[in-house]
Amino acid sequence: MVQISNQCGVFLGTQHNDQVDEFLGIQYARAERFQAPVDVEKYAEVVEAKSFGAQCPQVPGFMEEILNTKDLLTSEECLYLNIWKPTVVESPLPVLFWIHGGAYTNGTAATSWYHGANLVQLGEVIVVSINYRLGPFGFIGENNLGLLDQISALRWVNRNIESFGGDPANVTIFGESAGGSSVVALTASPLTKGLVNKAWAMSPSLLQLRSRAEAQV
Repeated sequence: MVQISNQCGVFLGTQHNDQVDEFLGIQYARAERFQAPVDVEKYAEVVEAKSFGAQCPQVPGFMEEILNTKDLLTSEECLYLNIWKPTVVESPLPVLFWIHGGAYTNGTAATSWYHGANLVQLGEVIVVSINYRLGPFGFIGENNLGLLDQISALRWVNRNIESFGGDPANVTIFGESAGGSSVVALTASPLTKGLVNKAWAMSPSLLQLRSRAEAQV
């Protein structure tokens, strides 16, 4: 068991191996259906961060098969993040903030491909991965709730990551496919000022962006 304490609460994680500690399934925000996320700023109870939180509701179809999400625990209460860190941290480390892909309809940070321990072992970094709302729950109309979820998670990192050995002034957001498009959108948003220092967008689908009129079904 690994324990981290700060002004927001107490977090109990586990040792992934003798080099990496992991904290899984930390709730960073709460949200009513079709409403903006509300940041979780304090935890009244000890956070048992030992397993992935539920994935956000998925859109049925072939993407579920590709991403292997069909049989995972699913809930509208799904705004969770995960942290991997070196067991020994001697000075504040760069933070890599991963945003998964999946066409804005599918995906989860719990996918085995996205396990952050691999990156931590390759370099002295802290890795954070997140869930965000998908499909109609996250991107219906003009509210872009899924993007607001991502920004809420960035605020959580800004408040808390120093306690895990990360440098809140050295945060790189990166993502692939829909995650890459999210990176582009976040760098253009004034809401991320002071939260993001570097960005890496992989395979963003910029040409698929539509106006409200074009998006009508």
